Amino acid sequence: MPRRLLRLVSKRPPEQRQHDYAFSPEDMVWAMGSFCALNRKPFDAGLLVQQFPPPYGADSFIHAARALGFKIRRKDCGEETLASLNLPCLVVMRESTSAEATTPATDLANDADSPASARVARSRPAIVVQMTAENVVFFEAGSNTPKTLPHAGFGVSYAGTAFQLALETKGINDPDGAASGQRAFGFR
Repeated sequence: MPRRLLRLVSKRPPEQRQHDYAFSPEDMVWAMGSFCALNRKPFDAGLLVQQFPPPYGADSFIHAARALGFKIRRKDCGEETLASLNLPCLVVMRESTSAEATTPATDLANDADSPASARVARSRPAIVVQMTAENVVFFEAGSNTPKTLPHAGFGVSYAGTAFQLALETKGINDPDGAASGQRAFGFR
């Protein structure tokens, strides 16, 4: 069964395959640093970039989050499904067209020549902290001020991918108690 499923997925045309995203090192550091700060975990940006060198994609978030001690799950969903997820969550936003206009022409020409560029979308992460019936409150990458947009405005920028992060909990390790093998105190 798994082999058959892999064959089916690999035979899909490239336009039906799941899109990947391209993130800058600053966006990666901001996203992981923000979740560490939210969960009061120590964070070193230099160490993160050293352990996980560019280029950064959606899978980079997963590997970095697990290395930092988080459980992470990727969910490709529409904007209406975000309200059912545990917040705060990391979402992928499409990069604005004004930022693409400032990209040097040589970079655009190099991207156009590569066949993989058709599937890679330039994107920015954001952290959604609240969803009401009317608005979405989120933090854009590199910013510490919340931004509020109506659902229609947020839906235009939202790329359709969300990541849920939570601290990995480990059981208490008591090597003395496990090795002692003594009976509990009591009258028999």
